[in-house]
Amino acid sequence: QQARGLFMAVLKRRTRMVNFRLSEDEYEYLKNMCLNEGARSISDFARAAVCRSLASHSGPQGEGLDAWVRKLNGKVEELDRAVRELAEQVGNGSRSRARRKLEIAESA
Repeated sequence: QQARGLFMAVLKRRTRMVNFRLSEDEYEYLKNMCLNEGARSISDFARAAVCRSLASHSGPQGEGLDAWVRKLNGKVEELDRAVRELAEQVGNGSRSRARRKLEIAESA
């Protein structure tokens, strides 16, 4: 799966650029990290590091961001259903009270 993801990433056209500045020491450290990791370039190494960081970004309980958003969306849908049910019950209750008042008025 990961190898396939890397292969697909190579086929994707990259159109956005991100720039940031490093001190001389930071640059040398980054260059050495690239050599040690066998990265093709500093750009590839930095891209992979950022993508790993984004993929591992966690929600409140340590789950991945995608999983956390899906869970949150499910909870919102549950709340929406519950609110609709309550609104329907309130509407039915109002009609029942109106019917009772009418029956009381007719019997008086």
